[in-house]
Amino acid sequence: MGTMKLFIHFYCNLMWDRNSWNNLTKVEFCHIIFVHMAMITCR
Repeated sequence: MGTMKLFIHFYCNLMWDRNSWNNLTKVEFCHIIFVHMAMITCR
């Protein structure tokens, strides 16, 4: 889980930089990514 968390954090920062135009906060954005990743891995 540790490496997954690290990957999500990295991915979040990467995507946040590219989507800085959106009106979500970084926490909300990371949460959406986290939930999305969890759905993929726990399928």
